[in-house]
Amino acid sequence: MHADGMATVWHGLRDRWRGTPARVQWMVGAGVLLAAVAAFAIAGPIARANAVQVGLARELAELRERTVKPAEPLPRPAASVSTWWRHLADERGLPDVLQTLFSAAQLQHVAIASTEHHQVAQRNEELPYYEIRLDARAAYPAARRFINQVLLTVPGVALTQLSLTREAGGSAEPRWRMTFVIFMRPAQ
Repeated sequence: MHADGMATVWHGLRDRWRGTPARVQWMVGAGVLLAAVAAFAIAGPIARANAVQVGLARELAELRERTVKPAEPLPRPAASVSTWWRHLADERGLPDVLQTLFSAAQLQHVAIASTEHHQVAQRNEELPYYEIRLDARAAYPAARRFINQVLLTVPGVALTQLSLTREAGGSAEPRWRMTFVIFMRPAQ
């Protein structure tokens, strides 16, 4: 189509538009205006949603970068056992371990009424360990501090049994029965 042909089409549309009733012109104009407003109103939230989606994708990539790390090699069992082994007390050091228990009890105001300890029978190639049973009287906070101190200061110790009894109408301090197990290196 030539420029003259376009001008003819344009003039034909213009003349036809002028010949349409005003009511139809108003409806077409309102429709075009509503379509433009709707397109503009939808374009804003879509652009914001796209921006949010891009931001979330960036955050997700950063989180994956921080949390997904290459697997570290596992520690060699021999190295970790030898490190642990060095911290255990020698069997000949049992009196020192018992003295640590009694000192901790005195420091935390735990009155030890009786104690018994014995070496637990062991099979071949097992670590020797001793079981120590304590009967004591102490307030709850003092007994708790005592147990924490023993577990933190004595290497190779574990609390295996704990019971608490309170006598009816008796002493205000409950009676504690504690059983500790202490693993030790064999004497060489």
